[in-house]
Amino acid sequence: MGAFKRRGHEQRQRNRTGVLKMITLNKKFKILLASVAVLLLCGGGILWAQHKENEEKNELVPVRVYAWEQTGDTMRLLTFFVNRRIGGTPGEYCCVMLPEHWRPGLSIELYWDYTAQSKGSPPPQTARVEIEKYKPEDVGNLNIHFYPNHRVRVIVARRGFGSPFYPLPKEEWINWGVDETLLRNWKENYYEWIKLGYIPNDEDWKWAAQWGLFKEEAMSKGNVNQQEK
Repeated sequence: MGAFKRRGHEQRQRNRTGVLKMITLNKKFKILLASVAVLLLCGGGILWAQHKENEEKNELVPVRVYAWEQTGDTMRLLTFFVNRRIGGTPGEYCCVMLPEHWRPGLSIELYWDYTAQSKGSPPPQTARVEIEKYKPEDVGNLNIHFYPNHRVRVIVARRGFGSPFYPLPKEEWINWGVDETLLRNWKENYYEWIKLGYIPNDEDWKWAAQWGLFKEEAMSKGNVNQQEK
């Protein structure tokens, strides 16, 4: 009988020990969960604060809108509208608001239609067109390039289309060309342009090189002209 009581007592002791261990483990698990939750909340708060700070710094800037017709002779652009309110016949319009800093997915809602030089006109076109990547220092004008087969590019640039520094590959200057006077002036009067505050950066010179305008050559020729004066 005594042995039976002793075994029962030992069993109850083991049960109590097991319960205490489970309680301890539960407490540790809860502490761990609480720690993870705090970290997630703090991290989320930091990320949210950084995002909010970036949004606040990303000021909206008013820019003029230019529509460039490069559709060819068989079909002409009739009208276009940006975000359903800015536009008309191809030309220059004011204004749309752009963030100073480009972000992925930045786009405009575009409507355009044509007048055909022969046969019938295609139906009006609508599309959401992404704005190509730009830097804060490039914010100038919103340029919309209309190409054959309803292809469109939207470029933000401080240089005008026609400038040798305009950020567009040469093969995309369809039915258009660089302004030869501007090109010649840059080659021959480099320092005069610099005096006026037109200071190209490395990216500008990359685009100018496709038109045979190189910084070293322009500086050399410009310097000779300066010395002659």
